[in-house]
Amino acid sequence: MERYDLDANALLFIKALLILQDEKDEQIFIDILELFHQLDKSIEDLFKYLKDKEIILKNFKVPKTGESFNPYTIPLNKNFLKTYYKASFKLGQELFEEYPKFAIIQGNMVSLRGVAKKFDSLEDAYKVYSRKIGNNPETHNHIIELIKWAKEHNILNCTLATFIVDEKWNDLDAMKNGDNDSIINYDAVKLI
Repeated sequence: MERYDLDANALLFIKALLILQDEKDEQIFIDILELFHQLDKSIEDLFKYLKDKEIILKNFKVPKTGESFNPYTIPLNKNFLKTYYKASFKLGQELFEEYPKFAIIQGNMVSLRGVAKKFDSLEDAYKVYSRKIGNNPETHNHIIELIKWAKEHNILNCTLATFIVDEKWNDLDAMKNGDNDSIINYDAVKLI
């Protein structure tokens, strides 16, 4: 809010828009639009405000009041998105939530979400993770898919801190795709 000098309504609208575009949760977006309507807040003015702040790209045609629009096609400034994700710790939080809590390693139950040995706090871990992936939501989504794949095949055996510091997502990607001569494709090994 401070960096872009946004008011609370604009930030709420942006959050709802990102939830809609990332998670396809249309009800939240509809509820926000209804709330703005009840408060007599003009969506047209809000779009213009966000264009003036260069959060919505200039090529976006602002719909007139009452005119329909497709919220999935609203182009957001990539620099703003990087700043938003960096400030919100959202990517790191999603990584933490998806990462497995426990694993059985050599017959022992081990906690995998630990970060204390390498980071001062969870927020510190979130920040380092976001920085390592360049605050890029596409890279993050790919990593989340790799973690889901690894959980399905029961092959994650390092703490979250180690996963972040050593960028273990690269190892998972190589293992899944068999991209590296020194890594054997996991699915091929399972078939044998």
